[in-house]
Amino acid sequence: MRRIISSVYLVLLIAIALAVRADAADKDTEAALAAVAAAPETQTVRIGDKAPRTIGGVMCHGSKVDTADFGGKYVLVVYWSESDPNYKAWDATLREIRRSYTNNTDFLMLSICMDGDFAKWKDDLEQAKPIELKGKQIALFRDRIWWHAVDDDWPVPQSVVDREHLPVAHLIGRDLHFLAVRIPLDELNTTVESQVKPVE
Repeated sequence: MRRIISSVYLVLLIAIALAVRADAADKDTEAALAAVAAAPETQTVRIGDKAPRTIGGVMCHGSKVDTADFGGKYVLVVYWSESDPNYKAWDATLREIRRSYTNNTDFLMLSICMDGDFAKWKDDLEQAKPIELKGKQIALFRDRIWWHAVDDDWPVPQSVVDREHLPVAHLIGRDLHFLAVRIPLDELNTTVESQVKPVE
């Protein structure tokens, strides 16, 4: 009888030891996964890469930007900040591109403000100078071609934008692959024109 009790006791001790070991292994695995998730993304996007579904940004009506909503269109994505000294030059160039593609239903523009203050950004957007199109003035936040969003509670992947070097502009194709990345301001117009033809 004592042998049976001893055997049962030994089995219980072994089972407890294995359970403790497995629990420690699970915690080590969880810690490793958390470390990977927290690690910064070092690889930057390249021409031909598939655009991530989440490219960041919340629009003024509250919906999050999803590349699935692009509907097979060409999309010029620009990440910017009001602290950028060339902000006005970028804004002027983007307005020029917007006017050139008024009649092109296959083209979208998406400006994502990286300042992260939704309330201030929305207020600034509503007060921004409207776009003049064929004698009409259209408020920026109402434009159907030029979308606007802010990096607020919907993080932008580090592989897509370097916050230390704004603005950053990318052109995404109809198949959601990058056609051009990190486009300089002085090449913005020609890059878009080389991929997307304006419609008269």
